[in-house]
Amino acid sequence: MKNFILGTSIKITSVLNITIATTAVITVEDPSGGDKVTATSMTKEADNVYYYILQTAESWDSGIYVVTVKITFGGYDSIKEIRFEAIDPFDNTD
Repeated sequence: MKNFILGTSIKITSVLNITIATTAVITVEDPSGGDKVTATSMTKEADNVYYYILQTAESWDSGIYVVTVKITFGGYDSIKEIRFEAIDPFDNTD
């Protein structure tokens, strides 16, 4: 699992094994289960590559975030879930 510092941007990329998707959307859930991003369209970078720039805020909670990428092609859905840990660089409680 990758770690990122709160207040930075994170580029989330999805590479498909098909040339074109009908839709590519992303949802980002915070450690308490709340949505930071909900079913938001991803940007097409190439025929089979989509990305989303997630701008985190220093005020967000530290912990494990869950990213769900949903790709639709015709009547088929492909869903991938990834996790990352967001770290508060000023938290010295360890």
